[in-house]
Amino acid sequence: MKLALHTPRSTRRGTTLVEILISMLILVILLDALGVTVLRSTGAYRQGMSSAVLEGQARRLLERIASEFADVDRTTLNPNPLAPFGTSTLSYRRCEGWAGGAIVLGPTRQIRLTLEPGELDNGIDDNHNGRIDERRVVLVPDTATPATTIGLGGWVREFAEGETPNGADDNGNGLVDERGLSFEHDGNGTLTIRLTLERLDPQGRPVDFTVQTAVHMRNNR
Repeated sequence: MKLALHTPRSTRRGTTLVEILISMLILVILLDALGVTVLRSTGAYRQGMSSAVLEGQARRLLERIASEFADVDRTTLNPNPLAPFGTSTLSYRRCEGWAGGAIVLGPTRQIRLTLEPGELDNGIDDNHNGRIDERRVVLVPDTATPATTIGLGGWVREFAEGETPNGADDNGNGLVDERGLSFEHDGNGTLTIRLTLERLDPQGRPVDFTVQTAVHMRNNR
């Protein structure tokens, strides 16, 4: 008698084309989600780095401006920038010593905002750097020779952060329509200096940073 031999059928099916396609689709979705996360993280990192660089630039520029007023006779301020208007152009004279019991004042100096090279005050990005009507801070060591200027720093916004030219105090700091650089005198010798810089991050998004400080000036009269 012959015995019939039967080969057992495999209990494991082969991977079908549909299963392969589904697996590939899931993998693509996961990789896409990972890519989006990486891009967002990279963008946030770059924006954070841009903010840090701008903050350092703003603080250095503000410190340089404030150093001009440590030895200023406050009675020489022109104009006297009282609230609510302040000023972005300020002339002053520094104390340079004593002679015959009297204070010796140096020449009239001036700090002011000027347009960046290639920029016009017309609401257009004339120099094609992504910013409109941006300014820079310059120092005039002696207004008797106004053509001689020293550039202190750029990327200054036309108007302070949160401010628009509408005759109102939009950002609630007590000044109306203040510029990216503004001086405010409290009438008792304390000069508040505010500065707003703005640049673009690597993704072309604007990054602002505002700093302020107060300097107590002399009264030598």
